[in-house]
Amino acid sequence: MRILAGLILISASLWQAGTSSSYAQGNFAAAWKLCQSSDAEQRIAGCSTVISLGGGGSKARLADALDGRCWAYHVKELYDLAVADCKASILLRPDYSYSYNNLASALVGQKKYGEAIAAANKSIELKPKFVWSHLNLARSLAGLGQNERALIEYQTALSLDPNNADAKTEAKALLAKPASPAEKPTEVANAAPELLGASGASPSKATVSQLPASANLATEPRVALVIGNASYRFMPGLQNPKSDAVDVEKALRELGFQTVLALDQDRAGMNAAIDKFSRLVPGAGVAVVYYSGHGMQFAGKNYLLPVDANLDSIADVNRFRLLALDDLMDLLGSADGLQLVVLDACRNNPVERSFKSKLASIPGGSRDANMTRGFSRIDAKGGLIITYATAPDEVASDGVGRNSPFTEAFLKNLAVPDVEIRQMLFRVQSDVYLASAKKQRPEVSSLYVGPEIRFRTSH
Repeated sequence: MRILAGLILISASLWQAGTSSSYAQGNFAAAWKLCQSSDAEQRIAGCSTVISLGGGGSKARLADALDGRCWAYHVKELYDLAVADCKASILLRPDYSYSYNNLASALVGQKKYGEAIAAANKSIELKPKFVWSHLNLARSLAGLGQNERALIEYQTALSLDPNNADAKTEAKALLAKPASPAEKPTEVANAAPELLGASGASPSKATVSQLPASANLATEPRVALVIGNASYRFMPGLQNPKSDAVDVEKALRELGFQTVLALDQDRAGMNAAIDKFSRLVPGAGVAVVYYSGHGMQFAGKNYLLPVDANLDSIADVNRFRLLALDDLMDLLGSADGLQLVVLDACRNNPVERSFKSKLASIPGGSRDANMTRGFSRIDAKGGLIITYATAPDEVASDGVGRNSPFTEAFLKNLAVPDVEIRQMLFRVQSDVYLASAKKQRPEVSSLYVGPEIRFRTSH
């Protein structure tokens, strides 16, 4: 802590004193160039000079130099110095994702995995698609023995960068390890407040779930809303959603869920089912929403399509003929534990394509016309897991059998005992991806950091 405090005082005073005379002292430009080198020794030398000159009077460059030297110290395995530099950089610029990621790397080196999880989560909040933040989160979770959660993060990293050698190698090694003991989420919760030391800054809400640490959530009420829409009146019908929903509802009911099943419902019927489900959610240990049918995005929002949905004009969306997914997800917030949304939607829809063409012909409508294919990515909130049948902005296969390829894989893995829910979804991803010859890639978005939940156990 003394190192960090001293560095903060020195850095602040140098920055405040930085003037044009600092440039006249010599080699600031050369030092700045070295500070961006990929060679750790050169970067330390260059960034140290930039830091000594107060960033040349620039607060942003001082923050960059501290962050750059943090990275170099981490490479040199000088983790204490790296942590001090990254924390000082964050104090100067608290909204820069790369500094949090570099801090997470250094904390992993120190084996302070709880703090590393908090730093990685903050980096992900600021830059969700940065693969190295997901890798650091995976490494931190693995360091705490939370292997199944770590594998989910490795899968996320590989979805962002399928050729990432580190993610492939580390995930393979983790899969070879024996099953981990029960996870200890309180280790993460207790470590998180220390993320920024004495700075007084608080970690992101996304850092730690607000769920209780008790594993009793698995025995508290389980509730599920299952919707299957197939017989559309104004657009092509679908083969599988009704049987998908029937089979999923049956499987969940056998696992102890109290279920609400809605088949081929218009908007009014879907609203009635949602209203019934909303009365079951408060206090639930696990709350699940499963949807099979047509879905689309429009103007940045995702919609489920009732069987009476008619896409003749933009007004058909604005008149609430479609069901906004956000409205359905909001009601899950009253659950005490895990909230799971399963979306087997986004089938190919000629009417949707026609709607897109109509939008393109309207002045100013071309932008929205490009946003009707598939679902857009949904930001997971604390305690929530969202799994899509296919990647955002893509179209899923309806299948030729009783169930869609995604639901078939979901039902298959749901029947396997003693598999934690996130690992189960990871297996669903893999099964669909391989069964579709790598054409359909389901995606999982999760901010659930709580006790392990197993839908089915062998005892």
